[in-house]
Amino acid sequence: LKRASIGWGCAETKRIECVIAAQRAKAAANDHPGFYREDENFHRSFAAIAGMDGVSSVIKDANTHLARVRQLANPFEGHMEAAIADHQAILDALKTGHADVAATRLHQHLDRVFETVTKLVHHHSKYFKDVSNQDALRMVEAAPGKTKTSGTERTKDAAKISVP
Repeated sequence: LKRASIGWGCAETKRIECVIAAQRAKAAANDHPGFYREDENFHRSFAAIAGMDGVSSVIKDANTHLARVRQLANPFEGHMEAAIADHQAILDALKTGHADVAATRLHQHLDRVFETVTKLVHHHSKYFKDVSNQDALRMVEAAPGKTKTSGTERTKDAAKISVP
C-alpha cells in the first residue's frame, strides 16, 4: 500500500473507482462469483499500481485457503457491502494523500477475516476440519486491537485454517 500511495494520482483513483463500481454492481446483482473476481481485481490493481504486478499470483498461491474463506463468505448478508465499504475507505484515504489512514483501513479490512471465519465455522462446519467454533472464537478474540500482531500476521493465521 505504501508503494501504491507514492505518486497516487487521478489515473490510479479512476482505476480503483472503476473496480469498486464493478464490485457494487456484482453485489447488487447478488453475483457472488463475479464479486469475487472483482475483489481479486481490486487487489491485483493495487499490486500493479505499486509496480509489483507479479506479487498477486504469489499471494494468491500462498493464500488458497483464505481465498476459499472469502468465496464462502460472499453469500452472507452484508459481507460484500462491508468489503466494498472497506475498499472505498482505503481509496478515499489515498485520494486525500493520507497513506497512514489508508494503511489503518487496510488493517481493519484484514482483521475482518476473523469475524468471517467464526460465521463460516458456525454455518459451514463440514467445510472445516480441525477447527471448532471455540477455535474460531479464540482467533477473533485475539485479533483486532487485542494483540500486538499486525493484520497481515493475523490474516496469515486465518489462512492456516484447512478448508477441504
